[in-house]
Amino acid sequence: MDPVVVMGRKSGYMQVRAYLDEILVPRLPPPADITAKMFIRGLNNVSVPLQFVRIQPYVTPKIELSDQRTEKVDVRVLPILFKFKIPAHMNLFPGELVDVYIGKKS
Repeated sequence: MDPVVVMGRKSGYMQVRAYLDEILVPRLPPPADITAKMFIRGLNNVSVPLQFVRIQPYVTPKIELSDQRTEKVDVRVLPILFKFKIPAHMNLFPGELVDVYIGKKS
């Protein structure tokens, strides 16, 4: 009773794509110095450390919207990929909106 097709494998990691506004791109640290953490919406006091994976090389129009009234929709963004170890005490699913804070290693 094995499945006919397996569309991925279960691992201990998930990825998150953060969209950086084009006006902030010059302030982005070099890839070796990028540090980031993620906050799950609704759980403001719980953060998850992120590991830098890669930067997608093109600035594109913003298409991922979160329905916030203050959100700008006429901007271009740079996608940055991070990975994180799935915390044992949280239920996380692909497609959830999260807040990602990017900084520089000290």
